[in-house]
Amino acid sequence: MEKYLQAPDGEVRIAVHIRRGDYKEWLGGAYYFEDEVYIDKIQQLLTLLNRPAKIIIFTNETNLNLPVYKSAFGDVVVSGKSVAEDHYLMSQCDYILGPFSTFTLWASFIGETKFHHFFKKDETIELDRFRICRGNWW
Repeated sequence: MEKYLQAPDGEVRIAVHIRRGDYKEWLGGAYYFEDEVYIDKIQQLLTLLNRPAKIIIFTNETNLNLPVYKSAFGDVVVSGKSVAEDHYLMSQCDYILGPFSTFTLWASFIGETKFHHFFKKDETIELDRFRICRGNWW
């Protein structure tokens, strides 16, 4: 696990939670987003951070279009661990980004990691909206 999370000095670790599956139907698909939305959100965060980053994708999607992410960002890692291991790994990143999900909330709570949920595809990512979950879910 330690090697999995290693990043050179100055490089931030960004956990991206790609949640689809049940999200396509839940609440009429309100939090279901296509790859181009995730790529846009990641790019916005990278621009704000202005630092090298290691991007780790957490998803249970079996047909993830990984080449589109690698094309946009270079070296992208997809975690294929168990739910418990993914929770731990996500909690050890520097930032967590994704749609609303209690999975990311718990990872933030466990690791005191800053998270940001986006709710709309045209939403702008801002660093001051990242926060650590302290048990207040909403």
